[in-house]
This record gives sequence, C-alpha cells and structure tokens, in this order.
Amino acid sequence: MTSKGRVISIVGGVLIGGIFVAGCGFTGIGGGKQIDSLSEDDRKQVCERTQEHLQDEGFYEDTKRLLCVATSAASVSIAGGDAAACEAAVSTCLKSDSGTSSGDSCADTSSLSSCPATISEFEDCIDEQIDAMKEAAAAFDCAAALSGTQPPESMAGPACTALAKKCPDYFSGQGEGT
Repeated sequence: MTSKGRVISIVGGVLIGGIFVAGCGFTGIGGGKQIDSLSEDDRKQVCERTQEHLQDEGFYEDTKRLLCVATSAASVSIAGGDAAACEAAVSTCLKSDSGTSSGDSCADTSSLSSCPATISEFEDCIDEQIDAMKEAAAAFDCAAALSGTQPPESMAGPACTALAKKCPDYFSGQGEGT
C-alpha cells in the first residue's frame, strides 16, 4: 500500500472509530455509565460533544495535515519535485476548505447500542487517538514522506485496543484496535 493509501486508511479508521467516542469531561454524562445503556438521544449527545472536543483539540486539522502531506508528496514525487515543492503544495492544501470537519456523522449512533464499555473507556480511547494524531502529524512531513518514511501503521494504543475487544461492532471494518 502506498503512503497516501496507508494515511487515508489510518485517518478514515481514526475518524470513523473516534467520532462517537467521548468522556464525561465533555459529554455531561457520567464516566461510569455504560454506552449500551444510553438512550439514542444520549448517544447523539456523546457524538456531538465528541466532535466538538475533536475540533477543539485540533484533531481534524492534524488529520488534514497528514492527508495533505501524503497527497502532496505523492504528486511532487511523480513530478520529480523536492521537499520545498511538497511543502508549498501542503500549504495550498491546508488552505482549502475540504477535510476540516466530520460532517453529519451523528445521524446514526447504532454502532454504540451494543457496546458495554463505559463513557470513561471511550474518553480514554478518544484522547489516545488525539495524541497519536498530533504525534503523527508532527512527525510526518514532506522530507520524511519523500525519503520513504511511512506514517504509523496503526494508531491504536492500549485504550483503543481494549475498547475494540469490548465493542467489536463499533470497530468492525475499521482496522483500528484489532
């Protein structure tokens, strides 16, 4: 798989996997509550407040940076350009309006209805994903991409790995945490 394909796969899994995740710190729902006991309205609240948290923590911007670096490096590499040309392309990409929000992904929260994890366990996973994305975005620049350095294969740490075991329906098809 190419760098671009790997980044897109990772970012997609992180966005899909992290979009409903939240903790009582920003949901207003007690951290000890089990997700599968929440009403549809409460699950939607968890989702919406999680999106706000992701936005506030720069998750979407970091995701966009990774995608911009991967696509710019691929384009520049094909054209025979260098790191400076890649960084210019990244700058243009970052100024575009695409890729900075999650859309209306809170319309369907059914993947959480069979998840016995607690709100706190979800919060741990989302914070782990935010930290991993920040690290990946900081480390994966044009020079690294053009030299053949690959983005991380997986950004699933112990919290998300544990969550994936408790809530396999939530993570099915995403490749994260498994």
